[in-house]
Amino acid sequence: MTGYIYLRIGTTYEVGYYLTKYSHDNKPYNQWHMETAWATADEAAARIHYLNGGNAWHPAIVAANQTTDRINHPPEGD
Repeated sequence: MTGYIYLRIGTTYEVGYYLTKYSHDNKPYNQWHMETAWATADEAAARIHYLNGGNAWHPAIVAANQTTDRINHPPEGD
């Protein structure tokens, strides 16, 4: 696995990764492994950012919550 990505599937965004597997005749193929599903691309991107080693404060989240208090003191459960 090289990293998490998201795919748009209908109206949702699935976060997951592709894993190369091999068939019985040793031919490689990619298998999709979904981790979570999200309603928006920004939410999916924030999850990917975290799963790929970023901090919990993805730039899309920070831009949506411009207050310093929200950034420095997240609510419980975040």
